[in-house]
Amino acid sequence: MINAPHRASPSDQWRSVAVMLSILLMLAGCAVAPSEETTTATTVLPRAPVDLAPWSAKGKLSIQSPQGSETARFYWQRPDADHDTIVLSGPMSLNQQTIQRRGEDTLWMDGDTERPISELADSMLVISDTAIPPAALGTWLLGAPSPFPEWTVKVTQWQVAGEWEAPSRVIIRHVDMEIRVIITKWDFSTLP
Repeated sequence: MINAPHRASPSDQWRSVAVMLSILLMLAGCAVAPSEETTTATTVLPRAPVDLAPWSAKGKLSIQSPQGSETARFYWQRPDADHDTIVLSGPMSLNQQTIQRRGEDTLWMDGDTERPISELADSMLVISDTAIPPAALGTWLLGAPSPFPEWTVKVTQWQVAGEWEAPSRVIIRHVDMEIRVIITKWDFSTLP
């Protein structure tokens, strides 16, 4: 005579699960403890000074405003406190735009011709002199607070960059604009 298979009661099923969990916990307790090398504390690096120069940074930015949103990749070079060269490009390096700052003058390159930044005022990827002073924007990437009450700067993530700890993610906010910056690479060595 063939008997019907025995069905486990719910309490038997839970007992089986409890036994399996107990076995897994015992096996986990037998695992090898990590070596001393993996448990040592990491060295705390000083934060990069906000007035540091020279430096270069690569990354991405996203600008959201009432007019819409745009994203771009950037490569920013600051050889000294009075000069910046910023190359912005869209996906796959399309629509590349170069912006240069020399002291208080900010220009964009139209081929080999320098043009006033005001000519690009309808592009959200370019922030005009009246909205953000470009010299301040470079220091904001390094984590400097905004001296302007209408702008806030918040570093949300830091990374090791040579001998410094430097921002990895920065959020810059205005009343009606938010700029999210992800810096994927810092270089604080002497620029060419």
